[in-house]
Formats: sequence, C-alpha cells, structure tokens
Amino acid sequence: MAASDSSSTPGGTTPKAKKATKSTVPTADANFGTTVTDVNTAWAANPHITLVYISQADFATKSALFNTTLGDRKGTGSQRPGVTSDLKDVDKKLDVGIDYIKRYLGGDFGKKATAQYARFGIEKVGNGYQLPRDRDKRKDALKLILPAIAAQGYNAKEYGKTYFTPLIASFNTLYSSAKTTDGDVSGLVSDKNQLKKDLTKVLRSLIKVLDGNYPDTFKATLRKWGFQKEKY
Repeated sequence: MAASDSSSTPGGTTPKAKKATKSTVPTADANFGTTVTDVNTAWAANPHITLVYISQADFATKSALFNTTLGDRKGTGSQRPGVTSDLKDVDKKLDVGIDYIKRYLGGDFGKKATAQYARFGIEKVGNGYQLPRDRDKRKDALKLILPAIAAQGYNAKEYGKTYFTPLIASFNTLYSSAKTTDGDVSGLVSDKNQLKKDLTKVLRSLIKVLDGNYPDTFKATLRKWGFQKEKY
C-alpha cells in the first residue's frame, strides 16, 4: 500500500501555494519616483492630512530631489559603457605595441631579453609577459615606456615614441574619466538610496493615516493618492 502524502489536506488535495502580495510601496526606482510624485500631488490637494515629523512641502522637495538624482545617476552611468569600450580599444593597441617592443629586445638581447622587460613596465602575467591587466597598475607601468624607449634607442622605430605617445595620453584621459564617472555614480547612488529610505518612511506613515481617516474607502483612497500596485 502506497504511503500517503503528508503534504496533502485531509481531503487528499495539496494546498495551493499562496501568491506573494505586492507591497503598497513600490521597490523599483522608476515606479517609486512616479509614486512619490503622485502622492505629493494628492497631499498638496488635501492639506488636512498631516504628519508631525515632516510637512507636505518638505516631502515635495525630497520627492523632486529623488527624481532628479535618479535621472542624474542614469545619465552619468550611461557614459561608462562608452569609456569602457574606448579603454579596451586602447588596451589592445598598447598590448600590440608591447609585443613589438619584446621583439626588439629579443633582437638586442636574445635569451636575456626578459631581464629588460621591467624597464618597459612589462611584468609576468600567467605564462607570458605583458603590461599589467589591472588598470591602476597599468597606469603606473605606462610611465616607464617612453623613457625606456628613448634610452634603448627605439624612438624612431615603428612601435616607438610616435606609436606609444598618443596611446598613453588617451589611456590616461580615459582612465581618469572612468574613475570620475564611477565616483560620481557611487555618490549619486548613495544619495538616491538615502532619499528613498526617507521617502519610504513617509509613504508608510501616510498609508496608516489614510487608513485611519478613510476606513470605508481606504483602498479607493490609496489609488487616488497614487498607490496603484497593479502598475508595479
């Protein structure tokens, strides 16, 4: 005789899993920005609704700042892929040039050429020798290349001073741009998250106040105030 399924109900049917209910306060930034804007409009039209710790005017200021910060973060962050792509292109060209420098050194020093690599910023990476992959280290390594090229008499070569000078300048510019963008985005994300935390507290407070003031029409009132869960 087969063992009974202990997860079934006495009638022999397995209970259906409960569907997760959506929060009245949206979590996605875009939906949150829309909600605080709508709630602010409704609050301004209903001045009899008050909270002790924050006024509608202050809520309006924070709501607007949240949306501005959110837009700035998206705008600043959208610049990063382009910078990253350009950096990858410069990296490839630098690596090509370094391969030729290694050939030049091989011609001059034979099997002892690897002893000269450090002068050009070249280090052992895995099973080979190349410029550091880490961009912070690569930036420092690039400072060595032009002086070493000049000292070794490679300035006039195809992959000498003329080849490396603009690439190093481009790398440094893009590297700085990437660092600035990353720092700006990080700061904006921090500001956005703090504003979202503050505004969420206000939204939850307003929901409780509306529940107390409109017990018979609570759900409809929430919708009028912009709390429309079906949209998020």
